[in-house]
Amino acid sequence: MHFQLQFAGLALIFTSFILWLSAVETGYVIPDLLAATGTILVAGARVRNRSESHFLCKIGLHKNKQAGWDEEWQSAAIYQCERCGRTKKVIKGV
Repeated sequence: MHFQLQFAGLALIFTSFILWLSAVETGYVIPDLLAATGTILVAGARVRNRSESHFLCKIGLHKNKQAGWDEEWQSAAIYQCERCGRTKKVIKGV
């Protein structure tokens, strides 16, 4: 169910982008409404599906801070979210 809501929201956002590109005669009201509806559907599906405690982390807006460097790879940094504690490795290019 959550995947279907998220897919429908992404489809509405994509459709609104296509309509926005061809907005010579249709105007900008319909693409804006479709984009807003799609954004609400995607955010709602992510809020119900994710297990993080903070609302912004549930919709994917983490507040990452560099926690250190990886021991295995020299160019990989470890980032940790200040709100939920989620960690990730990021390989930095030279």
